[in-house]
Formats: sequence, structure tokens, C-alpha cells
Amino acid sequence: MNRMIQYILELLEQGEDVVLATVADTPGCNRLAGARMVIRADGRTCGSIGGGMREAGVQRVASELFASRGPLIRIVTEPGEDVVASRASCGSGAVVVVEHIASIPANVSLFRELLEAHRKGLKCCLITSVSGGGAEGGPPARILALSDESPRTIGMADPAVDFFISGEMLGRIRLPVIEDLGVRKFFLSPWSAPETVFIFGAGHVGQEVAELTEKSGFRTIVLDDRAKYANRDRFPTAEVVVLDSFDDCFRGLAVTNDSYVIIVTRGHRYEKALVKQALGTRAGYIGLIGSVRKRDALFAELAGEGFSIDDLLRVYCPTGISILAETPPEIAVSIAAQLVLLRSRKKAADRREVRMTPVSGFLRNPQDREADGFPLARMIV
Repeated sequence: MNRMIQYILELLEQGEDVVLATVADTPGCNRLAGARMVIRADGRTCGSIGGGMREAGVQRVASELFASRGPLIRIVTEPGEDVVASRASCGSGAVVVVEHIASIPANVSLFRELLEAHRKGLKCCLITSVSGGGAEGGPPARILALSDESPRTIGMADPAVDFFISGEMLGRIRLPVIEDLGVRKFFLSPWSAPETVFIFGAGHVGQEVAELTEKSGFRTIVLDDRAKYANRDRFPTAEVVVLDSFDDCFRGLAVTNDSYVIIVTRGHRYEKALVKQALGTRAGYIGLIGSVRKRDALFAELAGEGFSIDDLLRVYCPTGISILAETPPEIAVSIAAQLVLLRSRKKAADRREVRMTPVSGFLRNPQDREADGFPLARMIV
């Protein structure tokens, strides 16, 4: 997501207009909701909204918007026909919002703010007036809503937007959607910060995992107490933190339930301390490299120190999907695949297609644990 925002911003800064196509959520719970594609005037694209006739139709609309003096935002359905209704009926295909973004100072400033907020991990939502506001034929009124200590907006003033950022509504907007407010329609497009992967250990496995998590769209932070391993030469795209030690090393880290903690430290010397620290956070995933025998011994020690079964079930050990991996690259593939699977399940839950199984439910439902590629943990308490 950062890369797409950066791409749009660079084009706008160079004086080039772009068209942004976004798949909106619908009652049919389209699986592509949230997919985005940037289209340039020469037809080049970045991103994808599903390919095929949908993209071909949207590219035709983009060409019209580049040449148009009329409205600069359109709502289309595959294969590219305009629709009046803001939502498609179930099974009728995707609804795509196609908007022309002009290279003007207001938009450059807006996307700079969006990129900065995104890097900080803030909840960001672009709110665009689709109808009933703004100058006819002019650029759509586009406002950036941010949620940190308190909701705030950047861009053109519009009292109607206060409704969307009031209370907890901004935080609940997880997928792009078109909403009616009186006689007006607004396109609410959240730009969610990528889930963060914290890799403790900058050795061979950590290096391979970081490369794959970065390519898979995760924000990746590598932490180690050895500067000769934790450096930009070994991790050119990830964020790198050189620790004084692994003691109290979670202090200051923004670990949320959308965070993934992977422990691949050298020689297993620090694993117990790191697992205990990770269990004191809200991390949605705690992965520990190692054997089943080592896991059972560690779990027995932690249980003896007062950690509950639900605590221990938060720890995925051996980390990764079981593919009989042996080499660091193979282990990295198994770990990255597991993270992608869990992220996809969360997205599916956001689309209301499946009901996520609570972590504590894995003990009661072994088939769920096995289906995710985990051997069922044998708890020693």
C-alpha cells in the first residue's frame, strides 16, 4: 500500500494526472473489495482490480476521464457500464469507483499527508464527494480523515464529513464503500496501514523471512543486538533496529492485534524471555522456530510460571506451515505462507464471509488448527 501511495504522489509531483480505480464493497461481499489500480494517461497501470473485462472497461472509462471536461468521478460495474445505484445487487459483479486525480497542489499535499500518516500506522480514510457537492465538472471534493489521538481532517472543509469521523465510525470503515448522506453520496476509501511483522533475530532465517514478508506486503521490522547482522546491507528494504539487548526489547514498539511477532534468534538463547515479553503484548501472532520437543519443554516451563493454556495457544511453534522445510529459504516460505493465510482469513472476516475461530477455540477444534498447517499442540500443564 505504501508503494502505491508513493507511486501516485511521485506522478502528481511530476505534474502528471492519474486515474485511480478502487473496487468498492457490495452486499455480495466481493472478494476484490479494496483492490486498487492506478491508470496513467498513456495507458500504463500499477496494481490490479482483477484483470479481464473489468480492467478493460475501467481503462476505457479512464481514457474518457482524462479527456473529459465533465464530472471527474464515475461509478462503474463490469464490464464498464455506468450505474445509478451506489451498490450492485448480490452476484451482479464488482462496483468500481473511478476517479481522476489532478496534479494540483491540493492533491499533492493530500497524498503527502496520506503517505506520512500511513507510515506512522494511522488509520486513514479518503472521503470523496461523489454527488451533490463541489463545483459541477470540477475536481471532486476530497478530504483525508485521520484517526490518532482524535479524528481530524485535511483538505476541503465539508461539514457533512463530520458525520463520518464522529464516534468510532472512522475506525469501523475497513473496506471502500459508497454511502448516502441525505441527497449526497460519499466514497469512503480507507487506506489501511500494512500489518507489521516484527522479526527478532537477524540471522540467515530472519534475512530470508524479511525478504518474503516485504514482498508479500507486510511492513517488516528486524531487531537484533548485533549491528554486523542487523544493518541496511543485509536488509535493504526492511526497517532495522539494533538493540542494546533482548531484555525489555518490546518497550516502545507499537504491537497491536494486527502485528506478527517472529522469534528466530541465534542458538535459542533468548526465546523464553522473548516469548514471555510477546505474551505481554496484543500481538495477533507469535511464531517461534524450533522442534515439537523444545516447544513442549518451553510450554511446561511457562505453564509452571502461571501462563494459561490460552496464553500458550497464542504461540505458533513450530512456526510456519508444515512443508517439511529444512533450509532457511524453505523455512521462510513456510512462515510467510502462514502469515499470508492468517491475514487472508482476517480479510475474509471483514467481508463477513466467514466467522473467524477464536484463538482459544483451536484447542476445542483440532481440525481448525490442522487446517492451518499446524500440528495440534500437546499442552503440558
